[in-house]
Amino acid sequence: MAVYFQIPHADKDQAKALGARWSTELELWYAATDIVAGRLAERWKQATPPTPLDTFPGEDRAFGQATRLYVDMIPSSCWLTNVRSSVSADDWKQISLGVKQRAHRHCEVCHAPADNANKVFLEAHERFEYVNGVQVLRRLVCLCSKCHGATHYGHATAKGQEQEARAHLMHINGWNSAELEAHIRSAYALWSSRSFQQWGLDLSILTAAGVQVRLPSQDERLRQGVDLSALRT
Repeated sequence: MAVYFQIPHADKDQAKALGARWSTELELWYAATDIVAGRLAERWKQATPPTPLDTFPGEDRAFGQATRLYVDMIPSSCWLTNVRSSVSADDWKQISLGVKQRAHRHCEVCHAPADNANKVFLEAHERFEYVNGVQVLRRLVCLCSKCHGATHYGHATAKGQEQEARAHLMHINGWNSAELEAHIRSAYALWSSRSFQQWGLDLSILTAAGVQVRLPSQDERLRQGVDLSALRT
């Protein structure tokens, strides 16, 4: 019976040398034998495998499909309101695993699997609708890191990855340079207009699935310059 362990990424080579194996399905290191389990237990704590969460009542699985891959920047007034910052690490693990597993571990945009050798990974991404002053979580989607980076174009630019994001947007959508420029200008204009107002936050598809939402503290929000006065969970 497999025994799972909490092994930091920085320790993975040590764990592999001691016989640890990686579970892609659970994203945890484990020991397949008692001997290996004993070796690992001398250095790391055991872990309880998470239960993937893949059903979110009220989720719109078709939301955001008008364009295959698009720039979707979070308004500056909504920074620090993503799902990962509003739920526990354990709950995020369950959500992330569930989103990846229901997509059969392929990107839902380009349909590619993870490619660790080329540093392409699968990630859970939130798709929000901005309506009547509320930032509403409509869908969770599995994206590869290339599609995820292109979607968060502003973040990619800040990280020096603008050219990669531009090339990927053109490749996936079959756009020429003029079509790409028009899309980016439109995305920035929408981001700018949304950033001028404050938004409430609706994560009800998570709470309906039994996830406890823990919103960022007032101090955290103030440090980020974010004022969230109408939050719905």
